[in-house]
Amino acid sequence: MWSLSNVWFMNFLVNSLAGHLPLKIGKLVNLQMLDLSYNQLSASVPQMLSNLKMLQQLNLSNNAFQGNIPTSIGDLASLESLDLSSNNLSGIIPQFLEKFHYLTYLNLSFNMLNGPVPVNKAFANFTLQSFMGNPDLCGNSKLKLPPCPNTTPSKSRKAMFMLKYIISPIAAVILVALLIILSIKRRNSKNQPSSEIDLSINLGHKHISYYELLRAIDILIEVNLLGSGSFGSVYKGTMSDGEIVAVKVFDLEVEGAIKSFDRECQVLRNMRRKNLVKIISS
Repeated sequence: MWSLSNVWFMNFLVNSLAGHLPLKIGKLVNLQMLDLSYNQLSASVPQMLSNLKMLQQLNLSNNAFQGNIPTSIGDLASLESLDLSSNNLSGIIPQFLEKFHYLTYLNLSFNMLNGPVPVNKAFANFTLQSFMGNPDLCGNSKLKLPPCPNTTPSKSRKAMFMLKYIISPIAAVILVALLIILSIKRRNSKNQPSSEIDLSINLGHKHISYYELLRAIDILIEVNLLGSGSFGSVYKGTMSDGEIVAVKVFDLEVEGAIKSFDRECQVLRNMRRKNLVKIISS
């Protein structure tokens, strides 16, 4: 039967056909009418129906088909009549049915469909008879269906969603990263010689004399001047132990220099950056 590629009409109405609908039905490419209603066919509606581009009438009612309405039916652009009533189909009514320009008859009654009933294009002309017997459908008041629940999340639900699924995981990752960094620092500090640790604790900043600074930066040599700002100048210097430093000299005759000094010390003390030298002393 599946080799009858030139057949136009196929009607098996009211028989005792059982089992699933074979995939080979996709070979009947010239089929315009297929009626398999009032049989005992089961399983899902095969996706191979998408090959039947010429199909105008499809009736699979009063069987035991299961699963969702297949997307393959969406390829049957010539459909004028579709009857899937009295089966065990579930899921939502697919939106692609709205796109059928020639669909004048639709019957999805007495299944287990749920969700909203489309309202655009062809669906504007269908009545309650097309959808009755599906207690979980909702939507159009003209069809006397219950209103669909508001699926737009409230602000509080959105906030809870953000807190639970976005902010909390990010916070957890940051916390873990901080713990790892602290653990590494603690391990490194333990590996330092005790003399270094004692020196940093007991002495804090280095004690550098004014005359040692003068010798280090040699303000008479212009090449040592790195830059000038509103409150003073910065010089490059080499300490007696060979350490290269940048020395900022504040101009105390400029109003606000003292406050600027305090602010910069406070900021630099709390900042760590690879391109920012650390404070040795002040």
